Amino acid sequence: MVGAFIDWLIALLKSVEFWKITAPALVAIGVWYFSERAKLVWEQHKRKEESYKNLISCSRGFYANSNDKDLQDEFIHQVSLSWLYAPDDVIRKAYAFLEGVHVGSTKTENERRDLLRAFVHAVRKDILSRRPLTETSLTEKDFRHLMSR
Repeated sequence: MVGAFIDWLIALLKSVEFWKITAPALVAIGVWYFSERAKLVWEQHKRKEESYKNLISCSRGFYANSNDKDLQDEFIHQVSLSWLYAPDDVIRKAYAFLEGVHVGSTKTENERRDLLRAFVHAVRKDILSRRPLTETSLTEKDFRHLMSR
């Protein structure tokens, strides 16, 4: 019984008619898979780009001549949401910037600008990479619940 099945399977795999149907079907499945994967990566990239635009826009709340509490709160909120899509470097630089602008910080205005520049540079590198987030070294202890000043 098993031997007959194996003989039938071998004959099927050697059959030209079988491969005339199977090969195009396998190619179609492969094309479909990679097409859907590319669409998913593109959609993730667009969502990430919109989130980063909002995040950078809200950073205006920390400028010396602004101190807009609503923008600061929104920036902090967006940093928390960035845990869903941003790589570790972006999150760490966002937290470093927030520490630099926090009340009681001894950072100079130039140092604060440098922290913001480093954060925006990390965002730019992530956007230009167009790679989806697949791994992280951050742990739950790295997450911070922050509030504006």
